[in-house]
Amino acid sequence: MAVTETGHSALRVAGAGLTAGLAQTAAVYVLAAVFDLTVTDMSAFVGSVLAGPAPAAIAAGRWLFALMAVIWAFLYRRVGPGLPGPAWQRGLLFGGLVWAFSTVALLPLLAAVASSGTRPGLFGLGFGGVPAALTALTAHLVYGVVLALSLRRADEPPVPEPGPA
Repeated sequence: MAVTETGHSALRVAGAGLTAGLAQTAAVYVLAAVFDLTVTDMSAFVGSVLAGPAPAAIAAGRWLFALMAVIWAFLYRRVGPGLPGPAWQRGLLFGGLVWAFSTVALLPLLAAVASSGTRPGLFGLGFGGVPAALTALTAHLVYGVVLALSLRRADEPPVPEPGPA
């Protein structure tokens, strides 16, 4: 298995991306229950780009989310080490940037080609207002932290040791 200059094989990066994606999905389900949101809205919307408005759109959307979790992980492998702070802070920053890009650029692009009647709007507010946007933000932050901790250097502790008082 080829190892990159960051020391992580492609298999490890893909696994970290899928693990972080599962953590992100779990966060969505927990927060959706708190805010009384319908979880399938986003999956159906994203999946409708590939599958049309058919019932298969939800499954297609979930597969696309898994693929994106892996793609973002490979991007993190490239840019993550250059972000400031310990691994968990780099993950927070990366997750926040992924959320911002996804909700400001990708969702409007998908809305232009999706066959779904749903229009997410800026920050995905069309999926349930501010609670939906905050749910997405929190889930992306969880994704970033889990990803960064999964791919941190072997000699880097998960949380930095406290400095002298």
